[in-house]
Amino acid sequence: DYYTEEVVVTHIRRLLDITACTSAFGKLPATGRGSVENGSPKPKTNDQNLDLGGDVSMYPPPRLGQFYDFFSFSHLTPPFHYIRRSNRPFLEDKTEDDFFQIDVRVCSGKPTTIVASRKGFYPAGKRLLISHALVPLLQQISRVFDAAYKALMKAFTEHNKFGNLPYGFRANTWVVPPVVSDNPAVFPPLPMEDETWGGNGGGQGRDSKHEKRQWARDFAILAAMPCQNAEERQIRDRKAFLLHSLFVDVSVFKAVSAIKHFKDSKQSSISNVSSSYEERIGDLTIKVIRDLSDASIKLDCKNDGTLVLGLSEEELAQRNLLKGITADESAAVHDTPTLGAVIIRHCGYTAVVKVSPETDSLGSPNGSLEIDIEDQPEGGANALNVNRLFRVHLLIIITTVRSTIINMKNHSCIK
Repeated sequence: DYYTEEVVVTHIRRLLDITACTSAFGKLPATGRGSVENGSPKPKTNDQNLDLGGDVSMYPPPRLGQFYDFFSFSHLTPPFHYIRRSNRPFLEDKTEDDFFQIDVRVCSGKPTTIVASRKGFYPAGKRLLISHALVPLLQQISRVFDAAYKALMKAFTEHNKFGNLPYGFRANTWVVPPVVSDNPAVFPPLPMEDETWGGNGGGQGRDSKHEKRQWARDFAILAAMPCQNAEERQIRDRKAFLLHSLFVDVSVFKAVSAIKHFKDSKQSSISNVSSSYEERIGDLTIKVIRDLSDASIKLDCKNDGTLVLGLSEEELAQRNLLKGITADESAAVHDTPTLGAVIIRHCGYTAVVKVSPETDSLGSPNGSLEIDIEDQPEGGANALNVNRLFRVHLLIIITTVRSTIINMKNHSCIK
């Protein structure tokens, strides 16, 4: 297929993402891993793993600082140093099929200017060498790149016997890449987050497409779907996963926006610890509460249930006990009040997003009882990275209040 400019940008971003593991996470510390054989790091043995009982640990206990060790291939030579948009003038007259130029500096050598066009990529001034993909072109013009790229592919295969390339490296919500510790003021985005190459924080609901969605109706239909046998439950659970994932993404976007609005408004300067802000968007009700400033008077336990359902602790305990006794494969889907609620804690504020119970859940423009929802784009790999929504060096905690998690997550996602 011939390219569009958007497809070309995605193509380049994908290559940047595949090779990011060789440089983006920084050099691993000497104590981070053991020796490297055949491109696959081996665990380091340590006599300190012997406990008092004489048992040998199968593997050293994981450390939070080593989160990115699993993704890092910094022991390999990066196939290239950078790919940048070029400001150089075209050597030949630019045609309507040419989109833009990029400067590529392979692991050894001078920068090469390459033209991205509708039919593929070619070195500036050498249209006859056009290649549909960028990697074969770089392999053709640089043996060093060819060797480094093949070594990386081999390392991927040995690291994962299924040979699945990593899809969408992101700055994990809880742990930043080690390179940030060198200069905390600089937080370089990973390729899948870099807006220069069309990246973003992932997720669904960035536009206003779902603002008028009838969430109450969708959750009511979901609870009423047939579930008498395994096949019906599988269909129902897939719909539940897609609907709830979309609901969480949209809720997080709206909640973070509401928190930012409340924080920036004059209301946030009020000294009253119970000050709050509330807004309504379609079926969604968003309430933002400022957390207690005195940590000594905070509750020593979570009260998510009372916060969402408006019940006392005794009533909530009775409700949960009854729910547990009568639980079956449909317990989570049938508990619409908790399935349709998300709590976001961020920067000293707590936002509760709920599907409004006052909404007419049976109303429908066309009278259909089907849930109109698309499958996740890119197979679910472009998952929401909350850290990109409100990039500060603080912790963001998302809580979905439900007793049972639908175990249908796409294992290729890296959140």
